[in-house]
Amino acid sequence: MEDKVHAAFIAIVVSLIFCFLLLGVSEAGPVRKPFHSPGDSAPGKGETYTEAENLFLAGRSAFNQGRDKEAADYLIEASRLDWQCLSVLRDMRYTKWLPVKPCGQNPALRPVGDVEDAASETLYRLALLRRSRARKEGVGEARLRKEGHYFLERLVSEGKGGSPADLGALMLVEDGFCLDGAGYPECKALEIEGYESWLERYPESANAPEVMKRMAERYLELADDFERPEPWRSEARAELCRGKAVVIARRLLKEYPGTTWFKWAEEFIAAVRESGVPFSIVPDGASL
Repeated sequence: MEDKVHAAFIAIVVSLIFCFLLLGVSEAGPVRKPFHSPGDSAPGKGETYTEAENLFLAGRSAFNQGRDKEAADYLIEASRLDWQCLSVLRDMRYTKWLPVKPCGQNPALRPVGDVEDAASETLYRLALLRRSRARKEGVGEARLRKEGHYFLERLVSEGKGGSPADLGALMLVEDGFCLDGAGYPECKALEIEGYESWLERYPESANAPEVMKRMAERYLELADDFERPEPWRSEARAELCRGKAVVIARRLLKEYPGTTWFKWAEEFIAAVRESGVPFSIVPDGASL
């Protein structure tokens, strides 16, 4: 009798252990298992998966299922191991399922320290990919602006100060803009504030002149708004806005000589002067 009880007890324990392993549960949470272990044959090709490819496949699956954090974790690690995985992310804009061999066999030949670049590039491309797919699905503008925000916010918080973190931050700034001009001039003033904050954070960015150009254009549009009928009409503010637009254009002349930004600034200032409308000479720190 004791032998039967003992045997039954052992059977129960073995069953529990088997279920525990089957579920892949530990104190740290579900065990993440790759689609194929390194060395396994790739279906239909007789090839083998590298560690980077395993991670890439797991990340791609998580991305397609909307599990953005898991997708980012897997694909960042894949890109760190094999830089070619980053190139493949571009192609994911066009097809949901990629060839079985996603990254290639050659390890990435990148200098030491580029692991942060791999993370930033991966997060930025995932954000673009998420938005590209939403656009293809025909989602509305309001929802479209929210697509990929997990990747963008993580990029800005974890990425280095340069590109593409600056591009991610710029996308977040512009996602916060008004959907239409119903709130003029408040909407344009909000946009200008967003651009100013971005420039303070990324003054050395290669995208800084483009942002300055957009600011100058917004100031000129804001000047037009202040010349509309009440309740916003204010000639003084209109002149001040034109003055600020000219100041920004002069900054482009000073900081980017010999460039297309210099030429644009020259033409912009000339157009303001030729329009015949007055503009103020704006002192530093002047506000609306």
